[in-house]
Amino acid sequence: MTSLSELLEGRPELVRVSADEVLEARERADDETVYVVLDDDPTGTQSVADLPVLTAWEVDDFRWAFATGKPAVYVMTNSRSLAPDDAARVNREVVAAALAAADGARVAFISRSDSTLRGHFPLEPLTIAEEFRQSTGVGVDGIVVVPAFGDAGRITVGGVHYAGSKAEGFVPVGESEFARDATFGYTSSSLPDWAEEKSGGAIQADDVLVLDLTTLRTDRPASVELLRSAKDA
Repeated sequence: MTSLSELLEGRPELVRVSADEVLEARERADDETVYVVLDDDPTGTQSVADLPVLTAWEVDDFRWAFATGKPAVYVMTNSRSLAPDDAARVNREVVAAALAAADGARVAFISRSDSTLRGHFPLEPLTIAEEFRQSTGVGVDGIVVVPAFGDAGRITVGGVHYAGSKAEGFVPVGESEFARDATFGYTSSSLPDWAEEKSGGAIQADDVLVLDLTTLRTDRPASVELLRSAKDA
């Protein structure tokens, strides 16, 4: 076990940004994007407040959700419990229906999965990207993978994902019980290596960009530039 203080030794302090600050920045940018979050497990919406949540995804369902004027819509797909082909089908249906209901308004998609790296990756985000491309003609340059659930002890440091707690310490997630999952098991804790492992080599670890905590907390322009450097993923 490694303590949190050991993992964060030599790294800059956390930059705290409140929800109000995020909202104010969005308003200043005049950003009217609505984020459609495809949640692969029913427990994912437990921390969501004041947002519409859909359990069905016909076009009319999205029209109702968009009419609320909220910045995001959660869709409970429960796709983690499905076979890969069915999970892909559900993702395609959600994207197609959301875009049809948006009627030209700006919509972006988020694939929410398990903070211990269990789920249909990279199938679901790649399916979303492909359906978006087919429907809009706009390609996707990259997929931003953000595995984190700090309150439950899932954190990423230096491109390595950990599971544990402040009280007991942390282990690389590939060495945890979660990695031995019968359906979604894996061995890698380094996120680039994990992406290569889960994709069967279709994604090469060397092609994965890592935005480290130090850069994220101290150099916003460099953080933005790294994300913008992803092209035609």
